[in-house]
Amino acid sequence: MGLLTDFAKGILVMAVILLSLSIVTLFVQTRMWLVPFFLLILVIPASIIAYQFQRFVKKKQKAARLDRVKGILIASFGVCFAWWTFDVTLTFYAINAMGIASELNPLGWPLGAVGGLIFYVPAFVFTYFLAFRMKHKYSMLAAIIITVLSLYIGFMNFIAAGQNFSLILAYLAPPSLATYVYVFSLLLFVDIAYTVAFIRLTRLKFLKRPSPYAIAIALSCIALIVGIVQPAYNFIYSHMQNGQPSFDLSGFFVAYTYSGIEIRNNGSATAYNVVITYCFLRRLNASLPYRSPEWAGGGTIPEIKAGENGNLAVSVGRYDMETTFPNTNVTDFGAQVTVSCAYEGSEIRASFELDSLEIIPTT
Repeated sequence: MGLLTDFAKGILVMAVILLSLSIVTLFVQTRMWLVPFFLLILVIPASIIAYQFQRFVKKKQKAARLDRVKGILIASFGVCFAWWTFDVTLTFYAINAMGIASELNPLGWPLGAVGGLIFYVPAFVFTYFLAFRMKHKYSMLAAIIITVLSLYIGFMNFIAAGQNFSLILAYLAPPSLATYVYVFSLLLFVDIAYTVAFIRLTRLKFLKRPSPYAIAIALSCIALIVGIVQPAYNFIYSHMQNGQPSFDLSGFFVAYTYSGIEIRNNGSATAYNVVITYCFLRRLNASLPYRSPEWAGGGTIPEIKAGENGNLAVSVGRYDMETTFPNTNVTDFGAQVTVSCAYEGSEIRASFELDSLEIIPTT
């Protein structure tokens, strides 16, 4: 039981750190509408860690130094598992949900996600036997070396997850107000149910000093305030503006498995429910004045504030072009983009045509 407890502690501690770093990233990249969701998720691991820390402080008996080292080794694998889960979750969302990334592992996706477990599981088993079953004087040193190597591999998962997180934030647009309220209410309900169960299971009582219960309530209140303020700010801000939206095509780039369309709102008012239609144009012959339309499609960006950019991911990339037209270069393609939105009963519309596309090299 102690083995699983130490492993779970490593996961929970790293979950708190990852969520905290994510919240800081959201503040830096001004994705404030996501902060309430992360705060509500943070309530669960943060309250458990706070409760365990409180028990540790109150506990009078001290464990032997060797036992503490063994616990740290097992908890380190919990940290690795948290990093791996963070990476796999964001990779799944970037590839399957948004279609803006591809798996570089030769195994492909989702088999590429198993690569980490192929290393972590044997390393965990070896560390357990070296630390708990073998009595050789060098067995603990070998267990520490394997654990450090596992943390190094896990840190690479952490770096990859951070890159995926930045990519997702670049193309993630705010949802509609109804979706926002629905998801926020669902997370808040889960947190309330968790708090009630947590208090009953741990038999917590109100104390003068801070308790895990108070921490959970404080985090829920912060999330509630931020969650209410963000939609209210958008509503008030949209009604205080004068003028109207105006669109410009900032960029149209092609990656290996997807393309990205970047629209800038140069107007003086926020544009809502921006509809984007696109069409790739393939040059048939250098002597012909027209191009053949390919892969027409479209999408919607819920909101583009004045002076800011909005991004739309397109599930057409170099792979589609090269496999569909083997003798055609990507540079032979252009694009036609139409942007429109309704503003105060009138339609704001803009059209753009590109002779060439920006290409992002595969890394």
